[in-house]
Amino acid sequence: MLKLFAALVVLGLAMAGASPPGCWTATTRHGTRSGASSTRLPGMERKYREPSTISRRRVEQYFLVYTGDLTDAKTESKVGSLQHEVEWQAYHNILKRSRVMERTRKYSANQKIGSFHYVHKTPFGNYSFVCADATLTPGPKRPYNFFGILNQTQMDLLDTFRAESLKSNQSIWFGHYTTSTVVSPSPGIRDLMRYRVLAFDNDLLSFSDLKFEQWPAVLITNPKDAQYLHPGLEPLGRIRRSTHISVDGEPLGEGHSAGGPLYVLLWDPSLYLTGVHTIRVKVEDSAGRSSVREQHFTLEGNLTPSFGFMQSFILLTDHYILARAAFIFVILLNVGVLLAFRFLPAPSGRGLTSQACMSLHLVSSMDTFYYSLLLFNLCTALGPWFVGELIDGHSGACFAFGVFVDGHFLEGSLTYVIGVVQLLFFNMPLTCYLCWSLHHRCRGNTFRSHFLRPGCRWRTLAFHLLMLLLLTWQAHSCYFLFETYGAVAFLLSPVRTWAFGLSLLLVYHAWTCPAPLARDNSKSVTPS
Repeated sequence: MLKLFAALVVLGLAMAGASPPGCWTATTRHGTRSGASSTRLPGMERKYREPSTISRRRVEQYFLVYTGDLTDAKTESKVGSLQHEVEWQAYHNILKRSRVMERTRKYSANQKIGSFHYVHKTPFGNYSFVCADATLTPGPKRPYNFFGILNQTQMDLLDTFRAESLKSNQSIWFGHYTTSTVVSPSPGIRDLMRYRVLAFDNDLLSFSDLKFEQWPAVLITNPKDAQYLHPGLEPLGRIRRSTHISVDGEPLGEGHSAGGPLYVLLWDPSLYLTGVHTIRVKVEDSAGRSSVREQHFTLEGNLTPSFGFMQSFILLTDHYILARAAFIFVILLNVGVLLAFRFLPAPSGRGLTSQACMSLHLVSSMDTFYYSLLLFNLCTALGPWFVGELIDGHSGACFAFGVFVDGHFLEGSLTYVIGVVQLLFFNMPLTCYLCWSLHHRCRGNTFRSHFLRPGCRWRTLAFHLLMLLLLTWQAHSCYFLFETYGAVAFLLSPVRTWAFGLSLLLVYHAWTCPAPLARDNSKSVTPS
C-alpha cells in the first residue's frame, strides 16, 4: 500500500514536468487566447462602455486604473476558464471609440508586466501610485488563481517603491489581489459592477464605492470618514482649520460650485471638536436622479471607530496561513484517529461514547477499511489531487501544497481551502458513515434489516440520505474537474474521481462483508 502511494506521488511529479513544447500566450495570465462566437459581445459592450463613459464625461479624474477581470474568460458552461479574443477586441474597440486614452493616463497590470510606480505631479505636491502585481506566472485556470503570490524579488522591488514614495505627499497602493489573499515571504468585483472614486482634499484621502448606472455619484472629502482616519500619516489637523465641507456632486441648499465637479458648504468645525458625528448629504442632478451619502466623522485624532468583526476578519486576516493551519489540523485529526484506534484496545461499555469508540475501532481494525481510508487521507495531504492541463497545452499536477505546471511551482494557497472542504465534507463524513454501517453489521443487522428496527426508520433514512448527498457533491466535483481541466484530469484524479469510486466500493463492502469482529490489544478475537 505504501509503495502504491509513493508511486502515485512520483507519477504526479513526473506528469507535471512532462509538458509538451509550445507557445504559452499570457494575455491576462489566466489562460490562453481562443476564438469565440460574436454572441458574447452585446452583454459585454455595456460593461466596457460604462467605465469609459464615466472616465470621459461624468467623473473628472487624473488617474484611472483597471486592476483586472476585464473579461469573463469562461467556457460556455460558465465552469471552465478560456480566453476569448473577441472579448478583448470589444474592449479595445470601446477604448478607441470613447477616446479615453486621449484624456486619461492609463496603466494596466495586464499591459505592463510586473509592479510599477507612477508619480502624479501637481503644483501643490506629488502623489505616488504603486501597483503591486501579484498575478501568477504562469497563470492556471480557475479556481487556483484566486490567491496572488509575491516572491522575495518582487517584495524587494515593492520596498524600493515604498522608499521612493516617501518623497510624495501621499501614496496609494493598488492591485488585483487584496492583501489578505496574497502569499508573500513577509508581512469577483466584475460581476458586482462596482468602481471606486478616490480624492485627495488637502492631502486627506477619501473614497467612495459606487455602482454603475447609479447617478449622481457622491463623495464626501471633508470631514473625512472616521473609520478611515490615519493618524500620523495624514494631516488630520487640517479638518479643524477647514472652512468648507466638500461634496462631489450637484449642489444642495447653500452649496455652491467651487470649480469642476466640486461643491462646497460653509461649516463651523469648532461645533464638532469632540465625539463622533454624522454627516448626511442628499444630491439631485438635472435629470431628477438623487443619491444619499452618509458617513461618520470625528475631529479627535485618537478616536477612530472600529470596523465590524466580519469586515476586519475578511480584510485583516492572512487567509493563506489560516487555511494552511486548518488543513494540517484536520489532516492530523483524520489520520491520528485511525492510527490511535488501530492500536488501542476495544472499548467496553454501553454508553454513547463507548459505542462511538467501538465503531472507530471496527473501522481501524479491518484492513480493507483502515488502509483505504489511510491512503485516501495521505493522498489528500501529500499526493497529487489530479494531473492534467492546468494551462491549455501544458500539463501539470495539483497538490495541497502547490501546483506544478510548465516547469514552475506555484505555492499552495486556495488549495488548502479546497482541501479543508474536501476533508470536512467528504473524507470525514465517509469515515463516520462507515463506522455507523459497521456498527450495525457488528450487531447482526443487514442493509435491509436495520431499516426494520422500531422507532429508528426515519433516523436511519436520514443517515443514508446525508451520505447520498455527500456522494452527489463528490460527483459534482468530478464534473467540475472535467469541465475545467479536461478528460485527462478527470481520469487521473485520486482525490476526486478515484475517491468517488473508492467510496462506493467501501460502502458496498461495509454492508456485504461478513459481520466484523472487534480486536483487542492482546490479539484475541471476540464477537463485538
